[in-house]
Amino acid sequence: MIRGEGHNESLDMWEMGVLLYEMVIGKSPFGAKSQEATCRLILTVDLRFPQGVDP
Repeated sequence: MIRGEGHNESLDMWEMGVLLYEMVIGKSPFGAKSQEATCRLILTVDLRFPQGVDP
């Protein structure tokens, strides 16, 4: 949706993954000080679980 491509099942699965990450880790995977910075992180970060967390 950030890229203006609309909403589909793939986005739903991605959102579920973000929610699961937040439940397991206890914080947002894309925390930033502004909405623009958060969007930039979503588009560019290769998200990994922290060391010691076995996905």
